[in-house]
Parts: sequence; C-alpha cells; structure tokens
Amino acid sequence: MTEQKRLPEEIRVPLLEIPQRLDVFLTGTLATQGISRTLVKRFIDNGWVMMQGRQHVTADLRVTGAELIRLTIPVTAPLNKKPMRLEVLYEDKDLVIINKPSGLITHPRSSLPFQIPPSLAHELGAMDEPSVLTWVLQNYPKALDVPRLGIVHRLDADASGALMLAKTTPFYHKALNMFENRAVSKTYLAVVWGKLNDDSGVINLGITKRYTKGAVKMGISQVGGREAITEYAVKKIYKKVSLVELYPKTGRTHQLRLHMAALGHPICGDRVYNRVLSERGQPLVGKPIDAKDRARFTRLMLHAWKLEFERSGKTISATAPRPKEFLKKY
Repeated sequence: MTEQKRLPEEIRVPLLEIPQRLDVFLTGTLATQGISRTLVKRFIDNGWVMMQGRQHVTADLRVTGAELIRLTIPVTAPLNKKPMRLEVLYEDKDLVIINKPSGLITHPRSSLPFQIPPSLAHELGAMDEPSVLTWVLQNYPKALDVPRLGIVHRLDADASGALMLAKTTPFYHKALNMFENRAVSKTYLAVVWGKLNDDSGVINLGITKRYTKGAVKMGISQVGGREAITEYAVKKIYKKVSLVELYPKTGRTHQLRLHMAALGHPICGDRVYNRVLSERGQPLVGKPIDAKDRARFTRLMLHAWKLEFERSGKTISATAPRPKEFLKKY
C-alpha cells in the first residue's frame, strides 16, 4: 500500500490576540483537510497530539502563541490484513466494473474515508467492516487521488451485481454525468412476490425520505417526492413468485424495492419494504408477506444484471452472471 496523503507533523502556533482552546485552534488549522472538531478531539483522546514541554494535553488546553504542536497520527496502517477477491466484469485505463456479491457494502457506513486519508479512517475504526472500497484501495492505490475514491454509484448491501468504479478523476466526473443524464442503461433481475397483472409496464411514483422512530427510510410520495421511473417486464411466473426484469430510468435510493412494493409485489427477501408506507406512515398497498414464506429467502432477490453505455464510439456491455439463487425454480 502506498503512503497516504499526510497531515502536517508539526504546527507552530502563531501569536494569538486571544488564547484559544487547543481543539478549536487545530480545527481551524486543519479545516481545509476536512478535519472536524469531533475528529480533533478523537486525535487528542487517542494521544496523537503532543505539545512541547507537556506530557499530556487535553482539548480544553489554552494556546497563546509560539507553542509547537506535534501530530503523531498513524496514516500508513494496512487497510485490510486479508486480501479481498472480487470478479472483474470489464476494465480499461479509466474504469473497472465488478460483480458485487450480496452482503458486501459498497462503502463504509461512516463518511470518514471520504474526509480523511482512508488508512487514518481505518485507525479510527471506520473501515473495520469489509466493503467494495476496501477492495478498491487494495488493488488501485491511485484511487486516493480520485473524488470519493472512485465510487460513482452504489448498490444496496443485500443486492448483488454490476458496479462501476472510476480509476481516474476525469472519468469520475464523466461517469457522474452519464448516470445523471441516463446515458447508462441498467437492467436488474428481481424475484418478486405474486403474479403481476400485466406482462410489462412503467411505474412512475415519486420517492421521499420519511422518519420512523428516529430512523430514515424512503417512502412513496404522490406530491413533493423526487421523480422516480421504473420499467418492468415479467420473464417467468412460478407458484408464489415471479421473475422480472427491471429497467430503472432514475437512480433514487431504494427505488426498485419501493416501486415493486408499491405495485403490490415486494421483492423477495426484502426485510424493510414488505409493504409501502406513505410519508405519514399509512399503508398504501398490500399486506406483510407471511413469515414462513419470507424465510425461504435468505437474501434480497435483486441483482444488477447488466450495465451498458457508449464509450469512444463503442458500446460497452458488462453482464454479471446470475447468482445461484436466481437459477432455482420457485
């Protein structure tokens, strides 16, 4: 692993008209590097901040000027002791498309790896949980110089399939524009509950955030929600479930899960959107799936099957093989 971008090892406090708390001074000094006051306090508590002539410093220590502050923050710790292996579906000099397995998060739940050197985030415990980002940093150290470490879009942790990552800054911005302008064609496979009334159709239902017992989930909003459009086509019908292809035209959080639940056919294995609630928490459609039936599925039955887009006059198509769960006859 190459060395990460370093924070300054020494900081000389200039003469101050008014004494400042140590944590306040360091926060102002390190603000351009994305270091918050909360992080500064953690640095101090971990013993990573030292001051000439003092054996121990605290956040409320007053600095007046001329003090020499030393930062002994580890920034070269290994990001993961065990190498990760992910299937690469397509790669060129600017991007890589991988097959993300179900159960692997795209990036840490903490935002720290995007604010400070990832190895420092690792030291603070923000990268303990393996993620796609861990794999990126193991295999592409130059991603440190790419915005958001090359993460262009994401898949839900329990979903699987094709995920695009940028290896260079110019392509990162180009990829964002491609997704925003719907220049990337996405095809998902989903196993949903029940038999749909129509063989194909379009779901056009807005999506908004809603708050339940302090947690944030997404919900259908007929008025005021962000535009969300999904096309679908039924491919196979089984006794209690159906296999469908989904073609999202927008990329809202949990869009496919919400839209299928709103249609009355939640995605199998979905532990959250068994039925859709409005912004006020009122049921819109459907009943919760029977517990015995739910137990048949140990994962979210949603798979990002294909990504397709134009690049340098050529059509790039990446297909993620169907997981074994999608090959069963239900």
